[in-house]
Amino acid sequence: MASISPFQGEDTGSIPVTRSMKTDRKTTPSLLTPDQRKFAIDKIIDYFANERDEVIGIIAAGDLLDMFLEIAGANLFNRGIKETKELIKNRHQELDFEIELLLKDS
Repeated sequence: MASISPFQGEDTGSIPVTRSMKTDRKTTPSLLTPDQRKFAIDKIIDYFANERDEVIGIIAAGDLLDMFLEIAGANLFNRGIKETKELIKNRHQELDFEIELLLKDS
């Protein structure tokens, strides 16, 4: 069964904050919307079933997702911030050049 990814065509201008159901992570914001989280959990369950011939449930898949997000989430978020910062810096330089071209000789 083909599923449609909730990550496709997403506006990355803001990161929705959701709360995890686990009590030890209640204060940690999630990088995923509820739809993205469900999609990722379904993919983890499918992976274990198809690639490893193992059955895991929603809770185990959610815990695995939480672990990966905890380990890699901050690094991925920071990488996105750095790339955005570089993009803005480059665009600022381009705009500065274009504005200089508008100056008239006196």
